[in-house]
Amino acid sequence: MRWLLRSAVVLALVVAPASGRAEAVHRAIIERVEWEVSDAGARVIVVVKGKVDYSTHTASAVPASGLSPRAYVDLKPARLGSAITREPIAVNDRLVRRIRIGQFSADTARIVVDLAEPALFHVTTATGPTRLILKLVPPRREVTAPAARVAAAPRTSPRTAPRSATPEPAPPTPRPTARPTPPPTARPTARPTPSPTATPRPTPSPTPSPSPTAESRRFTIVIDPGHGGKDPGARGVTGEEEKAVTLAIAKEVAQRLGDDPDVDVVLTRSGDETVSLEQRTALANAKGADLFVSIHANASESRSAVGIETYTLNNTDDQATMRLAALENGLAFTGAVPDESDLAYILSDLLQTGKEDESIALAEAVQGRLVRYLRGRWRNVTDLGVKKGPFYVLVGAYMPCVLVEVGFLTHPTEGERVASQRYQRDLAEGIRRGIRDFLASADASSNL
Repeated sequence: MRWLLRSAVVLALVVAPASGRAEAVHRAIIERVEWEVSDAGARVIVVVKGKVDYSTHTASAVPASGLSPRAYVDLKPARLGSAITREPIAVNDRLVRRIRIGQFSADTARIVVDLAEPALFHVTTATGPTRLILKLVPPRREVTAPAARVAAAPRTSPRTAPRSATPEPAPPTPRPTARPTPPPTARPTARPTPSPTATPRPTPSPTPSPSPTAESRRFTIVIDPGHGGKDPGARGVTGEEEKAVTLAIAKEVAQRLGDDPDVDVVLTRSGDETVSLEQRTALANAKGADLFVSIHANASESRSAVGIETYTLNNTDDQATMRLAALENGLAFTGAVPDESDLAYILSDLLQTGKEDESIALAEAVQGRLVRYLRGRWRNVTDLGVKKGPFYVLVGAYMPCVLVEVGFLTHPTEGERVASQRYQRDLAEGIRRGIRDFLASADASSNL
């Protein structure tokens, strides 16, 4: 259950079948590792033969040990090929210091990228030959896909760091790839263009202009549809999966918020994609977002469980919240929940945002307005209130952030509602109104 806390996304890498009886049955082969750098950032290309899974990770700088921030990829089951030598690859770029490759364990090969500064990264796959592409960009640049942040602040827990500083490094001969891989599709942003039609302007007042307020400035809001890709989330009474429900609602929220010329909206995913929990808030940080709203749908073994609730990030001793956090953080629906030490660890490892009060105000605005709006259009809407929980998707956000559970997919009535387009549109409108209420509040005016 410790893997609940890992900053990793595990995906299946689809590759061509390996030749040879032993390799087809056992481990894939890491045939070579290439790299290239440019003004835009750096790419590390791992060429693989055979079927393999991979997981991406980040590790913070550890000044006392002389370790810089790192991004690393584990491939399993895999072994290093004969062409992979056992020396680090010196890059010495402004972003990447060196690349280390090693046989981390009998069935796991690890590629470590030592960074000169914190970076944003994302991973894609390609074929012909089959390869894994790790793209890194400085955090100051715009990113066109969800990016995992390699935190600059050191973390104290050994769970998020590699087991050794240099896991039997072994580099290939550096071979820059001439063919650039096209960047992944950008996350759509709802950015309405104000009408160019000129309008008469009144004579300016002689009094000094006040500083920008919540009513006069632009806001960037990140809307996060929970789950996606290989992570379907909960399944409801209609058979609908949570990942589809949350995406439909998130798109509606984005469209409605985007109608406001003072708001820019970013979605963490625009399709059925696998995006790690860490990558979602990292994208919000990279965009300089003012708010982060993650949308989820609830589930319970009890078919009588019903209601809407909104969460902020914090510890709790409530067993129902702990169970929900385990589900949303990626644990299987087995009845297991994290123990007290795990919850304490989550909180001790948070990147403190200093926005707890604002997050609570945002949660109260969204929850209150959403429930009131729905009650004006639907019967028997249950308000479960604002709560706190250890939801990893909110960890590391530098802005007010909340997680909205729009209802129980497993409830006979509410589950059918949440799966319907009409109710999803009403949910989106209620969330939009709650966000606008917060942006117009004193909390937003003085703290965003």
